Amino acid sequence: MSTPVALMAAQPAEDQKSLPSYMRPLPLLTQLWRFLILFFISTFLLAGGLLVANARMPDPAKVRPLPDILFEVIPKVGAFESLTNVCIFLLNAMVVYVVSRMVLLERRERGCADLKVPFDVPYLTTFCNRVLFTVFDSGLRPYRLQSAYVVVAIRFLTVYSCMMVYRVFCITMTSYPATDNACQNPVKIEHPFRNMILTVVTLGSGAIHCGDLMFSGHTIILSLATCVLWDYGVYVHRWFFRVVGPLLLFAAFYFIIASRSHYTDDIVVSAYSTVTTFMLLRHRPTGALWQLQVLIRWWPCPGSSAPVESEEQHAGPSTEVVIETVSTDANAHTLEEQN
Repeated sequence: MSTPVALMAAQPAEDQKSLPSYMRPLPLLTQLWRFLILFFISTFLLAGGLLVANARMPDPAKVRPLPDILFEVIPKVGAFESLTNVCIFLLNAMVVYVVSRMVLLERRERGCADLKVPFDVPYLTTFCNRVLFTVFDSGLRPYRLQSAYVVVAIRFLTVYSCMMVYRVFCITMTSYPATDNACQNPVKIEHPFRNMILTVVTLGSGAIHCGDLMFSGHTIILSLATCVLWDYGVYVHRWFFRVVGPLLLFAAFYFIIASRSHYTDDIVVSAYSTVTTFMLLRHRPTGALWQLQVLIRWWPCPGSSAPVESEEQHAGPSTEVVIETVSTDANAHTLEEQN
């Protein structure tokens, strides 16, 4: 009886010295902190774009909302706008949960001690340890687990930053008439800089923004969170996040349209662009694309700008080799037949 034995043969590591200096990857933590700063810079650019979109929005008293088939099919329920935020919260909470489990899985594979809460209260301590630090493992490894959670954060920040810069151009170049929502009675922005700060701090939810159509900002975070759950949720559970994530996503799309927060095309354009960008900026053990790292390579801080020379981090994808071996019993049986 033959037994398949799977061996993981890693491909040779890329020779870092043969690459130009601008293509050598920065340390992952350096990328994380600098792309986080770049994320807030892109948010500030979007805040400026929202001011332009709000000022250039056609007068609702003169220009009626554009025809939209789903507006005609789905009844208007303004209260559903808050349910969109609930979906965003749930999706992001699941993303945080999945990434935290990935951290625990990596610690377990490295042989680290289990994490525990820093207090000892009967029953409460046990409950908190189980809720916060229980390791769930589906057994699937779509990517190498080492530092994968840092790569997830870098991928999230780079995709989100790209989408916000893209959105700036979309909402400022073409001005659409307001949908049938609160923007039919627009509020004048009396303190532009304050509104920009609120946009950065609250990611737009606490600022005045009408006219930012053609590209749904809510759909960016909804689609991005769903993509993260689809790609990395399998570390924790084989199918749960790939079912619940899309269900919440499409429920949020319904709420956006029912509350008339955006036209249908706003959702289609945003969802397609976000998912496509997420697929293009694929998971890499070295972090972001070198073209994106060029944007932050010249920064003096935070973190070191010295390229990473570790072969382990830059090893190529592993190749599974299956070797068929013959068991001892089978060999003995073959010899008896020959005799």
